[in-house]
Amino acid sequence: MDERSFLEQVERWLTAFLNGTCSLDDLIAAILVPGWDAHRIGPRADEVVADLESSLVWRSERVLNDETMRAEFQRLAERVRHWLAGETVVPPAEIGT
Repeated sequence: MDERSFLEQVERWLTAFLNGTCSLDDLIAAILVPGWDAHRIGPRADEVVADLESSLVWRSERVLNDETMRAEFQRLAERVRHWLAGETVVPPAEIGT
């Protein structure tokens, strides 16, 4: 899988999760499992997987509540959309801001 295909898949799954049409478990299975070797796919893919993993860790440690995690996922989806559109990258936000 090339990086663009992976990012398109990420965007679809994040949108589905944010719209309530897939569960968090489905999102994890769809993105993190194929993204296990994201560093081999490309730098943006690697960044996406790292951001998702960190949000999930912060949530498991009760640093992020569900609402804040969804906001983090929304920001990530926006960054992916910008990358796919070839626009200037939206910088990642600090966790919990």
